[in-house]
Amino acid sequence: MLAIHAENLALQRKHRFVLQNVGMQIAQGKLVAVIGPNGSGKSSLLRILAHLEQASPGSALKLFDQTGLNIQHLAQIIAYCPTHPHVNFDFEVRHLVSLGSFPSGLSWAARELKAQDILLGLGLAGLSTTKLSQLSSGEYQQVMLARTFAQDTPLLILDEPTANLDLKCKSKIFAKLHSLCQKKLKTIVFASHDLELVKNHADMVIALKNGEVFSQGSTKKILTPNFLKALFDL
Repeated sequence: MLAIHAENLALQRKHRFVLQNVGMQIAQGKLVAVIGPNGSGKSSLLRILAHLEQASPGSALKLFDQTGLNIQHLAQIIAYCPTHPHVNFDFEVRHLVSLGSFPSGLSWAARELKAQDILLGLGLAGLSTTKLSQLSSGEYQQVMLARTFAQDTPLLILDEPTANLDLKCKSKIFAKLHSLCQKKLKTIVFASHDLELVKNHADMVIALKNGEVFSQGSTKKILTPNFLKALFDL
């Protein structure tokens, strides 16, 4: 089954197209990287896929062969983590992660147990009762990802998920992403500037340049030295 089928995606802001003619077919269970120069439209594309921005007229987007989904249904299908997630209230870590599974309809007690299990799996159980304001930037990023995982949706959209993370933490997060794809058939689309990380982990690459798809395909075929020179004008 296709998790994402998009044709002619476009996004216009103030008389300027930041995305145009973007199409893709992403199979369920794949780990897909979106790469490209700064300003190429990576974050805008992820926000459209997450239904946080509406594409321009003429765009077509299906998730798991469905369109016209309401907010409640979208929350059960898509989990999104932005580049710099911000929370206005100073929650304890366990309570914030518990909120991630709110759309599932689980009881508060069941959500807390689920949150503790996720935190334990990520090596973050020791932060369970820590306030968000007391976390380092790297810890905060991991907690936001834990909340995203708690939502337990078939599609995860992650904008630079390993920003602020050291090498060990990056490895841990991508081990989790691989597990979600392989064991639970989750589909994960992430944006990254870390090409070594993309090369080592992504099944597929979508490369954007000037708001359009420059190329897309299997990671091994796409990430060649000549291709990267052309993509980044090196």
